[in-house]
Amino acid sequence: MKKIKTSLFTRLFIYFFILISIPLISFSIVSSTIAKRKIINELKTEVYNIGNSQADKVHRIIEDYRHKTYQLSKTAQIIELLENPKLTENKAYMNETYNQLFSTMKGDTYYASASIINTTGTVRISTHPFPEEYDIRNHSTVLDFAAPLMDSKPYTYTKIVLNNNEEKNPNVAITLIRYIFDSDDNALGYVIVDIYKNTIKEVIDENTLTTSLLVDTDTFIASELDNASEYYSFSNYPGLNIRDKGEFSENIFYKNNYILALNKIDNTNFYIANYIKDQTFNNNLREILILDTISIFVGLILSLILAFFLGKEITKPIGKLIKAMKRVEDGNLAITIEDNNIYEMQDLNENFNKMVLQLVNLIQKTKESQKRIYEAEREALQSQINPHFLFNTLNTIKSLANINNQEEIYTISIKLGQLLRSSIYNKSANCTLEKSLELVKSYLTIQQIRFKDKLEVSYDIDESLLDVETPKLILQPLVENSIIHGLEPKIGLWFLKISIKKANNKIKIIIEDNGIGFENKQVMANLSQLENSNHVGVFNVYKRLQLFYNNKASLSFEDINTGGTRAIILIPLLED
Repeated sequence: MKKIKTSLFTRLFIYFFILISIPLISFSIVSSTIAKRKIINELKTEVYNIGNSQADKVHRIIEDYRHKTYQLSKTAQIIELLENPKLTENKAYMNETYNQLFSTMKGDTYYASASIINTTGTVRISTHPFPEEYDIRNHSTVLDFAAPLMDSKPYTYTKIVLNNNEEKNPNVAITLIRYIFDSDDNALGYVIVDIYKNTIKEVIDENTLTTSLLVDTDTFIASELDNASEYYSFSNYPGLNIRDKGEFSENIFYKNNYILALNKIDNTNFYIANYIKDQTFNNNLREILILDTISIFVGLILSLILAFFLGKEITKPIGKLIKAMKRVEDGNLAITIEDNNIYEMQDLNENFNKMVLQLVNLIQKTKESQKRIYEAEREALQSQINPHFLFNTLNTIKSLANINNQEEIYTISIKLGQLLRSSIYNKSANCTLEKSLELVKSYLTIQQIRFKDKLEVSYDIDESLLDVETPKLILQPLVENSIIHGLEPKIGLWFLKISIKKANNKIKIIIEDNGIGFENKQVMANLSQLENSNHVGVFNVYKRLQLFYNNKASLSFEDINTGGTRAIILIPLLED
């Protein structure tokens, strides 16, 4: 039976159409009510937890300052001052009293203020400018704001007031008031601690989820925690009106699209109220997200079944293609892939077979091209000879001829002949280190005759390395470079040292001079930039080392601390 060929796109379209249709149908089955209830319950828990944390933090603040009011009410220095108002005229005594006041409130003057006033208003001290509203002389009763303290004996508890006088106390959030008594329990005056609004605001976590209120159940006043300068009656906050009538108690309410959580602050008549309108969140979006999750889960199971069949259709021909690629990677270029009944896979197979054939042809051409390039480049590099040395030598011969120094002329002629034969007539690309060293010595003999006693040369040679074969002309250009660019511009004696040693399975060749060094150290750090410079000899050595040793040899230069330059050649010590 003949197989019907279809495109991969057609088969994928059919499978994914089924895969997408099933999750869409499942959307109509899931109940939106269940999703909404889950969100509301989560919001209730979250709102309550926010309020509980805030109530605990505010409670700790109030308890901390309640303790400070107690400390101040029992301070002997302050009690003595209230008993004897004339002590206010004693500057030293007042300084000590203020020290006591600030010592108790140490570190808190940015967060709260403490004030002391006697029952007649003749003694008034404070950590800040004394508030006018606490001056007893301005009130018709003993102290209007402290009157509730009089309702109970022996007047030892602290009254906590939520500030609702924005005009007189623009920076105060909560006020703590406590009587000061003498040893006979007679009221002498009051300790008043004002907790600033920013103090409350700083300890409340940044909360963008709900509206957070500090509620006073005595005065039915509410203050926004994230905006402590705002004080309103309960009617200004619609979220507070959904609670049950009667006494306040910790609870969570949900009514009229509002969620309200009340958390009591221990030992106070204050509550933390957090409320949120459920429309704040896009319920439809949340429901869709939940439905998507359920649908994706169902669709995932179904997709695994369909993916099994789809995978069988795709992986089999792809698997064959992968195996063929691995064989090519292993060097088997004689492989071909058979035909397939999927159009796209058939195109891949045909292109793969063509690619392998082209790869075979390309490798062959590349090998031939690389061989020709290497030979041409090697010949071009070897053909470059710096004429600078030849001209200097000829000038030297002329000068010596004028003074009829036959022995020196003879020596120079011999050494120059050796150099010319090695560089011009020797067609071999390689030579031993011994031959390279002989060439260098011939060159240096001429230079020592030329510069007389000014040039001193030393050698440190491992003779076991002299039979090692290297590219020719790798030493002489570097020695010539040292003399021309390093030593000739230098005033005084010249020293040149040549070292050939073994180091870590490599041959290390060092040519060291006491010359002036390199001016452009950046260029010498990147020798590939020397191709078109006046250091073409150095570039030729660098390039031929790279070609001969397949980038495993190196040529580098470094400054010598005492002056001069060190050229270093590292070449691998080839095994026989």
